[in-house]
Amino acid sequence: MFDASILLSITVFCIGSLVLNSLLGLGEVMIREGQVERGVTILFFVAASPTTPSLYREMAEQSLDKLQNELSQERIKTAFSDGQAAELEDIVRFLPDSLS
Repeated sequence: MFDASILLSITVFCIGSLVLNSLLGLGEVMIREGQVERGVTILFFVAASPTTPSLYREMAEQSLDKLQNELSQERIKTAFSDGQAAELEDIVRFLPDSLS
């Protein structure tokens, strides 16, 4: 159900700011819950999306800046490239199973 709602949003509304804000929050929650790679990839996706409002982009970048000292450069590089190259369908797969 959640997957279908997100995918419908991208199809109909071209990733509205509400969807991106939700992904930003989910990425941060996943990091706090110990799913760091998934959360960081989602934050990089939000930061890289051309439709992300500047406020949400800044919030994602601030969260990512805080993690710079906690993650190896290798992990950051991988999450960065995964997030930038990702489509929404890829990001939905990173979400916790409880949301699907």
